[in-house]
Amino acid sequence: MLKIVGTIFVITALCGSAAAASIDSSLDTPIDDFTSDVGNEFHTYCRAHNKPCGREEVRCGDFQILNAPKIHLKKTTHRKVLDQIVQLHRGYKWVQRDGVLNLEPIHRKGQDLLARKIDHLSIHGSTTLKAFLLVFKAAGIRVGMSYSGPPMAFAPIDTEFNNVTVRDALNAIAKADGQVVWFFCADKPEESAGSFSLSSWRTAGTP
Repeated sequence: MLKIVGTIFVITALCGSAAAASIDSSLDTPIDDFTSDVGNEFHTYCRAHNKPCGREEVRCGDFQILNAPKIHLKKTTHRKVLDQIVQLHRGYKWVQRDGVLNLEPIHRKGQDLLARKIDHLSIHGSTTLKAFLLVFKAAGIRVGMSYSGPPMAFAPIDTEFNNVTVRDALNAIAKADGQVVWFFCADKPEESAGSFSLSSWRTAGTP
């Protein structure tokens, strides 16, 4: 878990292939058992293993499969669990970016709102939730907001963003908190609008 307290981190965009997603070899470590309802697998995985994550949907509700049995994997690995999730949800892939797992569409309809660039944004003394909303505001993206989890408790966020994508900014905030999954549904990309939700399993921190 990473907390940003009293230190300013400057996040800048990387050029060319250096910005490509990286793969953590620790994902090949074993997991004795993984069980989840279909549709909630990614959130269940991230929470169970205390990993900051983000999920993007083309259409809200893409991950809901009616009358689907639970996923139950035994003697598996982190990577195999993630591979199983994308096998169940065709059209999506998982990637890891700077220590944050993302589940995202292989093909998008309309513009990729999370690829929109933010020239500069300063966030100081903010909660995780407010920091996410400041990112969308800076990028000119309107979002509806919802939250799930225990009573809101987040890590304090102090950071500077320079020439980064919305996606990278969301991931950096998730990594700073360490115990959240962000969800974004680009249901109205032509209107620069979407739905955003946040799930946390943190039980102590800034309200």
